[in-house]
Amino acid sequence: MLNLILPSNLDALREILDEDPEFLLDVAAMVNCLGTCRLCERRFVPITPLVESLEPLYGDFKGLHALLRHNPYISLSEAICGFCHADPGLLNMFQKMKKL
Repeated sequence: MLNLILPSNLDALREILDEDPEFLLDVAAMVNCLGTCRLCERRFVPITPLVESLEPLYGDFKGLHALLRHNPYISLSEAICGFCHADPGLLNMFQKMKKL
């Protein structure tokens, strides 16, 4: 099923993501890697489970990780989306909330 939707190489995936970054949400839904941000409640993709799921298709863990990590819909965190993580005010608020 993944082979029908995903391109066969990283360059083709890069082109798709350049045109439509939200494509990642569709892929993540297929491989059950969507998360919900604890701050803004936006749906986002935690990078580690997604890369681990796709790595057998691409065979380049580091290249796939590097390609995906700068996408706004991807986060290195399992709890906070890339949008909130990029906003120091929201991130600070989240850290204060965790201390309560």
